[in-house]
Amino acid sequence: MLVAWISSQPFSHKASSVLASVGAMRRGSANDHSDGNQKKSLQYSPWNGSFSFWYKNRLLTFRSVQKEGRIFREEEISVSCIGRSPDVLRELFSECRAEYLKLVKNKTSVFEHRDRGWKKTRAIDKRPLDTVILEERKKKALVEDIKDFLDPETRVWYSRRGIPYRKGYLLYGPPGTGKSSLSLAIAGAC
Repeated sequence: MLVAWISSQPFSHKASSVLASVGAMRRGSANDHSDGNQKKSLQYSPWNGSFSFWYKNRLLTFRSVQKEGRIFREEEISVSCIGRSPDVLRELFSECRAEYLKLVKNKTSVFEHRDRGWKKTRAIDKRPLDTVILEERKKKALVEDIKDFLDPETRVWYSRRGIPYRKGYLLYGPPGTGKSSLSLAIAGAC
């Protein structure tokens, strides 16, 4: 979210080191041109270094450092300012968040399990449920079951009874039969 905002600002070109990534959701950008006919654009973002910039008449410093994680390399990002009040940082993060939420509004977030936790790896355009080939009755029943499960009252019901709040579905079939497509369409619909 922060890196996407910083990368879109003219001052980000001051970074002495940049990371170029192709198209997708790398490091917070939501520019995924996945129509197949168009070349994916390069995204440039500050990487492994620091630079200063002005935000609302306050001098801020952006730092990005690569660290070794348990399995994957991790990036530690910080933004600092001189002064006694962190209000300017709160305003910056609030603006970054608002811009990021606009970018991912009609997207489905995809998470991967890394280093004992879930990390958002990309955001893709929502897939309409009617583009998945499956009996309408089965699709409707599955979506209703998931929506019922996601209802806040259901979480309370599980909690009161001491039951772990989780649900699983086993989708089976040979590769290319629509299991992932169905999952992504349902994620976009619910």
